[in-house]
Amino acid sequence: MPKGQRRNPKHPIDRGAPPSIIAERFGGLVKFAGALERSPSTVHRWLVRGTFHGDDHAAILAAAERHKVKVKPAELVDTRPADERGAVAAQ
Repeated sequence: MPKGQRRNPKHPIDRGAPPSIIAERFGGLVKFAGALERSPSTVHRWLVRGTFHGDDHAAILAAAERHKVKVKPAELVDTRPADERGAVAAQ
């Protein structure tokens, strides 16, 4: 694990899941939450769960457009094979 990065064994985050990838594009969890006008705890739940609720897709795409972050609708859904999802939790 790179220096300065922590891992919480209770709540592992799959860095290959859509919420993690998109949050990184916004500059991290807090900036993503601010762009969406949501609490960081809500965004953290998405990161831990590895998915967005379908009801949130429109808000995420609108925030991406406002903040000039490239996000395609198809990127909001995890299209990886099931055995590759949540691999971090299995470690």
